[in-house]
Amino acid sequence: MHAFTTRWSLVDGWQHAASPQSSDTQLLLAFGPLDAPTSAFFDEARVRWPKARLVYCSGGWLIDRNEVVGQCVVVMGMAFERGWVRVEERSSVAEGACESIGRALVQTLSADPELRHILAFTDGQYINGAAFARGMASALPEHVTVSGGLASDGTHFTATGVGVDRAPAPKRIVAIGLYGNVVVGTGSSGGWEAFGPERLVTGSDGADVFSLDGEPALDVYCRYLGPLAAELPGSALLFPLSLASPDGGPSVVRTILGVDREAGSLRSAGDVPQGYRVRLMRSTNDRLVDGAVLAAETACAQLGEVQPAALLCVSCIGRHTLLRARIDEELYEVARAAGSAAMAGYYSNGEIAPPNGMSEGPPFLHNQTMTITAIGER
Repeated sequence: MHAFTTRWSLVDGWQHAASPQSSDTQLLLAFGPLDAPTSAFFDEARVRWPKARLVYCSGGWLIDRNEVVGQCVVVMGMAFERGWVRVEERSSVAEGACESIGRALVQTLSADPELRHILAFTDGQYINGAAFARGMASALPEHVTVSGGLASDGTHFTATGVGVDRAPAPKRIVAIGLYGNVVVGTGSSGGWEAFGPERLVTGSDGADVFSLDGEPALDVYCRYLGPLAAELPGSALLFPLSLASPDGGPSVVRTILGVDREAGSLRSAGDVPQGYRVRLMRSTNDRLVDGAVLAAETACAQLGEVQPAALLCVSCIGRHTLLRARIDEELYEVARAAGSAAMAGYYSNGEIAPPNGMSEGPPFLHNQTMTITAIGER
């Protein structure tokens, strides 16, 4: 397997040109602003990599090797010697259909028993990522794992999209099957710790949380934030929620994206079902960096003796906001753990991966994590 990264911008065109082996590239993952790719971008990509499918996912900030960049498109290409890919896209997806589409995509891709892993990318505004992940989990063969993320537009939260061999657009879902001798490892970690008592979700509707322990959710949340409550919703990035199912199992992190002071409610980046329990979470920059390194080490270790050729990084946009000046340090440490692998990715509205700290298991929608997918070939 061979992998590489390159960049494209309207002003400068293609930068650090791709490897000579790129004529055999089967898959291109492109990350950039929603409105960045022009017809010239897709036309030139087809000429450079005629055999490749190009999957574009919007991101507010982008990862190219160990550097955070913007105002360009970052592209990672993969060429497999004994593996192959299949790309499926669904358009005009209604929110209520996300779970059934997730299930159907897995059933389609797993019709070939050589399926090893699915990379999934969705619009980050209209698609219910938690329902989509549940649908995939319900049909996933035992030996197959899933990773990916929701598209982003930075901290604007207005318009995101994905696309295959064409400009990205809202309400789309893309699923990529990796087959044959492809070997994939995943790791997802946040570096957060829970504090305070558990609170029962007594009133919610999807991502809107109305009451905790019978009190307005915003009132409970503000008590913990103290003076920082005046800085909501921005300060909410410092205090996500740990969400635990009443049936047990691993907890997931939910970012608070907004508040409704009149309704006394919180708006989460994913479903917070009634009957679940939540706790506030906090972290430090050191813990966040350590979490990213743990995710990289977990993903790479699953490949065993196989060296990773590509490292896909999907990190929450909230982590970018929190780490700020230390964001490059996080990527430097991840790159060091990955060795010589090509490394690219973006900052997302949500990450799709097995449970935090676990290398296998059904996919969940996460927030505030660094999710790493290490890809190699036997």
